Amino acid sequence: MPRGFGPLIRLGRLRLNELRKEVGIQYSKSIRREAGFRIKDSEVNEQELWRSLTSAIGVERADLLLELSQRATFRNSCEEALALAEEARDHLLKAGADETLMVRAYIAESYALASLDRKMEAVRVLDKVVEASRRNADPFIDDHLRTQSLWYADAQDWQGALECQLEAIRVNEIDGDQQWLARSYFLAGNCYFQIKEYELAIDYYTRARTIYKQNRNVTEIGACDIWIGEAYTGLGNGEMGLTYSNRALDVSKLINRTPWIVLSLIVKGKAQSLLLNFDTAESTLEEAHIMLVNDSTTQWELIIEIKDELIKIYNQTNRFDLAEEVAASIATIREILD
Repeated sequence: MPRGFGPLIRLGRLRLNELRKEVGIQYSKSIRREAGFRIKDSEVNEQELWRSLTSAIGVERADLLLELSQRATFRNSCEEALALAEEARDHLLKAGADETLMVRAYIAESYALASLDRKMEAVRVLDKVVEASRRNADPFIDDHLRTQSLWYADAQDWQGALECQLEAIRVNEIDGDQQWLARSYFLAGNCYFQIKEYELAIDYYTRARTIYKQNRNVTEIGACDIWIGEAYTGLGNGEMGLTYSNRALDVSKLINRTPWIVLSLIVKGKAQSLLLNFDTAESTLEEAHIMLVNDSTTQWELIIEIKDELIKIYNQTNRFDLAEEVAASIATIREILD
């Protein structure tokens, strides 16, 4: 499945962020809208906002606090952003503000928590937004659900992530937005993959692929093929794994994206190994390894995965000494990463 070339630590999170950044499947229709931030006149600088705050009360004060929280977020001052959002929330509660204003405060609070890597707290706060969105038929509810899913996944709660994606699918099936329905199918497939429900993963990736094919979204189809291929290898189906990895490799090479090529080669190597074509599998995995070490950022998790696959091949071809040697060489890296 897609894995990342971004600065993430755990492989599960690495794969999900690869999905967002490299595979090009977006989570939300508008990050800025989703965060609840309103971009005010650029002429209003932060010092002016702080001066206005001294005399503001009630809802007006909360509004200024949320604007300041936004500014703090933009400069990556996440603790400050959270404190300002929480203060704004409290003022709105005291003022008996309507639900629309409360939603804005909860969104700002949840994003600040997520930025501080307090993902489950962020999920619980955003759940208030989702509940309000259900009551008010908010057209952006699927955005909130996908964001919740993302944060659940970052916390390695794949069941929670899946439930959010499935609700987003129901929303998109009703509103008829095919592009976002395809994204929701794709992301649900990712969740099923993580809990090793490979047949369901293939089903949902294929649903997404069908929509992308109708719209001639070649890049997105390539992404689907990487995931479908690896899901088939998870089922032990080398033939189908090879078919889809070759399709993915065709797209990856045409768009000349090194991360995609590496991922496609890894899946292809696994499929070839399942088909007992050990020489070609070894060659394919070595090719992926060479591309990785020549890349500008070293992705140790992927290197370890490749080496693990090679160790299996060495053992299956009775090269036990080589298998032990490679296992020893990556043991140190594993210890460092853990």
